[in-house]
Amino acid sequence: LNIIYNMAVLKEYENVQKLSLYLANHFKYIIKNTSQVVPLDDELANTKNYLEINRLRFGDLLSYQINVTPVYNSYTIPMLTIQTFVENSVHHGFIERSKPFQIAVEVHPWPQVLARIISTGFTARTF
Repeated sequence: LNIIYNMAVLKEYENVQKLSLYLANHFKYIIKNTSQVVPLDDELANTKNYLEINRLRFGDLLSYQINVTPVYNSYTIPMLTIQTFVENSVHHGFIERSKPFQIAVEVHPWPQVLARIISTGFTARTF
């Protein structure tokens, strides 16, 4: 909320609107999902919301890619699994805020489905 306040003070109204929508979508995702598992597609949409919030904070220093074969979109995973790993990547990996930081989220077949979070801040995390 401090980010929204500061953007409003700086009269960055378009960014205030964007950030408000991203936060609303994030809150809806958390409130509407009463199940502990969600479709991968929903989890990735929430993760994208989180990343867009951070792109508003860090501008062009933060970039990301989400690469998923559409056949996996209906697979279910525990809620907030991917978003939590991405959040930790930003929090713990994006230490030097003057250099570009990239995050890639990939989902591949493996004996089961394999999700990888790769960032320029530290080595890949796989779950």
